[in-house]
Amino acid sequence: MRTLSLYSIVFYALFFIMSHSLSAQINPNGGFETGSPGTYTGTEVTGWNFQLGGSAAATFRITAEADSVYSGNQALLVTVTAIGGNAWEPQVFNTEFPVASNTTYAVSAWAKVDIEGAKASFTMGSLSPNYYEWGRQGNVELGYDWQQISFQVTTRDPESEPRGGIPIHFGLSDNQIYLPITFFLDDVEVSVVGDVAEANAEVPDKYSLAQNYPNPFNPQTTIEFSLPVSGNIRLVLNDILGRTVQEIASGNYEAGSHQVTLNLSNLSSGVYFYTLEAGSFISTKKLMLMK
Repeated sequence: MRTLSLYSIVFYALFFIMSHSLSAQINPNGGFETGSPGTYTGTEVTGWNFQLGGSAAATFRITAEADSVYSGNQALLVTVTAIGGNAWEPQVFNTEFPVASNTTYAVSAWAKVDIEGAKASFTMGSLSPNYYEWGRQGNVELGYDWQQISFQVTTRDPESEPRGGIPIHFGLSDNQIYLPITFFLDDVEVSVVGDVAEANAEVPDKYSLAQNYPNPFNPQTTIEFSLPVSGNIRLVLNDILGRTVQEIASGNYEAGSHQVTLNLSNLSSGVYFYTLEAGSFISTKKLMLMK
């Protein structure tokens, strides 16, 4: 029977760790588990920067109260009492993690509010030399129950944009009528989506938008779409009157098949329409939320 040398054991251990690293979370302290409960400003909490800006006013508090935490032991509460002149006033910024070039990442977060209807925008982009947004899920209308916000982004050149960050904006103008608002935030996660070379091996030959499944649903459903070439897309949800109620996904997506999870726990039962815009391609399909 062949015995492994110490060198071989170390080699295979390192190989195992590296082979599984692509699916691991790469952003720091997404669950706010590092840092004692309390009120913070600035960059005292590992991996986070709490920012006001302009005339915005807010408090940022890490809590261990069970009804304020989605999972784990802690979560972040952002109580906004005044908004500034821009959507990023105020904001929290999960920052400083390395990214690879031309690579697709999955971004996910869980959030809720104490006043139903308040909105937040979730983005991911480069930090330097100038912030460039790779993708976002903007103007997400939140409710009393925890809901998952998820989208994908594709990076550009790592020589000029080697590190990523996730700004979450609370200063949307629609929030003015709800002030003061408390946002609950937990489990912000970023991970690599597969291997780019493998993803490009089966590139669809045309644009397509599939019917969501399940349908009807309550409150969560999945939407799939395919792109023959890489490019910017925008996937939005409209009500029966044609008003946009949620931006499901946007940003630069790689050629290939993609799927996003849509949670409508904050909306009323009824018929809605989702529309994909990618270049000159536009497609709309109907979905039904039944509570």
